[in-house]
Amino acid sequence: SSSATGSAGITIIDASPLIFDVDVAPPANGGMVTTSAGIAISRSSPLAARPNPRIAGQNTTTRTTIVAGAATTNSLGIIVSDANPEIEFVNVRAGTVAGALSVSSAIQGNSAAGMTIRTSSAYAGVSQGGLCVGIGNTGDASGITISEVALCSTVGLASRSAIRSTSRWCTVASSMIAFVFSRYAAR
Repeated sequence: SSSATGSAGITIIDASPLIFDVDVAPPANGGMVTTSAGIAISRSSPLAARPNPRIAGQNTTTRTTIVAGAATTNSLGIIVSDANPEIEFVNVRAGTVAGALSVSSAIQGNSAAGMTIRTSSAYAGVSQGGLCVGIGNTGDASGITISEVALCSTVGLASRSAIRSTSRWCTVASSMIAFVFSRYAAR
């Protein structure tokens, strides 16, 4: 779906489909939008069931590829809002963004409790003055599982690890953050 302010290669609302063995690329016209997403997953209402789509490639050598295009504010490979997708054998890449408050994030959650990411890669794009994030989440992060995931920036300076996981780390830029989680406990 596309508009003057945003573009998404695939939009999933209140559904739990299997997205298997596909390649999602940015729009061919190259027009600049405010927000660009490869796949956008969301729940429309607290009354609706939480979407639980599966996004998968065939295996570790034949992966699904999700690429978000360049944007003025946010480039998000996969954006998850109040859903818990299962992501496996997927290469996700965010695009370039410009601006002091811009974000380039390969996988960005908002209350993505229960999300699972396995045997995949999450590459942040380049942010000219903003933030680059491999995998991020705000809100409820309970039960998020990350396993065998390569987190990289498109430019690299130093390697670092912030949390315990079974994921591989490659070179990341000084402005790149591998994991960002802001968590609250649901009561």
